[in-house]
Amino acid sequence: MNILDYLLLAAVAAGLRTAFRALRRGKGRCGGECAACPMAGQCKKETGGPSDAI
Repeated sequence: MNILDYLLLAAVAAGLRTAFRALRRGKGRCGGECAACPMAGQCKKETGGPSDAI
């Protein structure tokens, strides 16, 4: 392996690390602001939370 292979491997590893950290911190999920979301019409929000209790 030459230096370019090592640099490419390091870049892929850094990208995966960033993606996993974002998912773990909740940045890859819904923010809850449906009015600003471009996918609001296709959202499948979970129900049954504390605000839905009667």
